[in-house]
Amino acid sequence: MQEIISKSVEQTRQAGAELSRKLSPPAVVALIGELGSGKTEFVRGFVASRLGNAQAVSSPTFVLWQQYAAAENLINHLDLYRLNDAAEILELGFLEIFQEKGNITLIEWAEKISDYLPDYTVVVNFTHINEYTRKITIGKITDKRFD
Repeated sequence: MQEIISKSVEQTRQAGAELSRKLSPPAVVALIGELGSGKTEFVRGFVASRLGNAQAVSSPTFVLWQQYAAAENLINHLDLYRLNDAAEILELGFLEIFQEKGNITLIEWAEKISDYLPDYTVVVNFTHINEYTRKITIGKITDKRFD
């Protein structure tokens, strides 16, 4: 398990970029944390390390799913905030998205479907320390870090 203390948006993006360089598809990244804790900024860093452009990433809260074409694979970015439960999420077919081989899927509010995530899922927890500082904890799903 790895812990990172981020004191800025840039440091949060850098943490995402570092994880991106370590993962190869298929990969699922479960992003857990309160509103405003840095999940989307982390995704921006992750995607920018593969595409070169962090601004291409927008929060998919209202559209639920964004997809980015990297050179060698697709990056899926899901935001489950507006969905109520696993049944609703499964009904929309999101389970199939992260089961596709060769893709990387980042899921904000992934605790809503924790029972359906594959064994190789990386869990990233975001905790507010104060207005500008976050603790980012990165571990494997087997660490049961959905708290």
